[in-house]
Amino acid sequence: MNFNFINSSALWALPLTLLPVLIHLLFRRPPKRVVFSDLRFLKMVLEKERPRKRIKEWLILLLRVLALLAFLLFFSRPILNVGDRWGKEDSVAMVLLVDNSCSMRAQNAGSTHWQRAVSLAQAALSSLGERDRSALVIYSDRIEYSSGYLTNLHGELSLKLKSMEPNFRGTDVFPALGSAYRILNGSGASNKVILILSDMAAHGWRAGPSVGKDLRSDWKGRIENYDAQVRILYVNLPKALSNAGVNGMDIAPDLYSGSLKVNVDVENFSAEPISALPVYFELRGGELGKKHSSETIINLGPREKKRVSLSAPNPQEEYLTGRVGIRADALSTDDEYYFARRVPEKIKVLCIEEPSGIAALSGESYYLRQALLSPPALFELRVINLSEAHQIQLESYDVVLLINPYEVERSLAEKLAGFLRKGGALFVSLGDHLNYEKIKPLAELLPARLGEKVETQGLSLKFSDL
Repeated sequence: MNFNFINSSALWALPLTLLPVLIHLLFRRPPKRVVFSDLRFLKMVLEKERPRKRIKEWLILLLRVLALLAFLLFFSRPILNVGDRWGKEDSVAMVLLVDNSCSMRAQNAGSTHWQRAVSLAQAALSSLGERDRSALVIYSDRIEYSSGYLTNLHGELSLKLKSMEPNFRGTDVFPALGSAYRILNGSGASNKVILILSDMAAHGWRAGPSVGKDLRSDWKGRIENYDAQVRILYVNLPKALSNAGVNGMDIAPDLYSGSLKVNVDVENFSAEPISALPVYFELRGGELGKKHSSETIINLGPREKKRVSLSAPNPQEEYLTGRVGIRADALSTDDEYYFARRVPEKIKVLCIEEPSGIAALSGESYYLRQALLSPPALFELRVINLSEAHQIQLESYDVVLLINPYEVERSLAEKLAGFLRKGGALFVSLGDHLNYEKIKPLAELLPARLGEKVETQGLSLKFSDL
């Protein structure tokens, strides 16, 4: 015997069946006193009618409770499957797990994995007889649909499959397996089967052994109501010939050319190498919404991930929109990546130097400033005197240039130390006419000790993406 409810959520309203009893107890009418001459005959009639009246009241109350209970059960739709009188129930109890994650959109020989899975599931359902029972669970990285119980209405499950489509989510089979074991737990069938129809994408078997091995040892500790007598059947769908996808992208300014550098993350998901794969970038921005595009060709080994760099002009706008993509393949849904991003802001530089009269022409930082502000101008530069540094919020800048300071106070050194702790960058040019005692507080921020002669044979610069 198998007793289930199609709409079990309606059972939460069962306490409402006690509402008539509550109303009866709260709104009972108190007896009225009436002045009468002789109560002997009325007392006899009352004692005779009182039991009958009480039975009538309780029967009416019971009928009200039963009517409300029947109303709630009507919405919960109970299902009772009864076997024969000797206790032999369903001959076969089968739960179909059909994967409708994004990878099921992959095509091979003109049809998708989802279409093949639906066709195989319908064939399995049509092979079951009237004494057999079946249930359907459609899943991605969550349960998208579950029939919730075993039934012999196999045609209805087949129609439900026909109405579903694959989504754009990932894959995780374990929630669906837990649901299948719960459904089979209430069946007394001698043959219990879970049929899994999936492309067996690797990301669908998280923290588990590879497909093809005996997974029962892994399932036993992860699934409630696990039953070793339940048979697990796989249907290996034909694998797609090849599939690569765009995992993500980022945009950063290029310090060498002044343009934008677009980094595209591409991955080969198949076990075969992919050669001459075009990777393209389209940007909509700039004057009058002009479109810019660039493209390159790459090769990918089996399961290889690669970051591809493309270039684009730096438009004078606040936002960038466009897309990156690769050549269409078996799974087209992961071949393009659309984006809307802010244009990377300029690097804010604060230059601190001693007062020097006409700073724009004769300042110590003149040549450095000219280099930073020359096209392409990726820097936003401000020049102040050393005495003004205490009034500036250093956290609003990315880089601080300290040019040939004559004297550095302890308070300024502590302010610069706080700026460095918050991720700022400090560039110091000391020159050859300084007094080491007057800039001693600065020594704690520098990698070399002041006053020591260090001979260098070359200069090495290392750039990182901003």
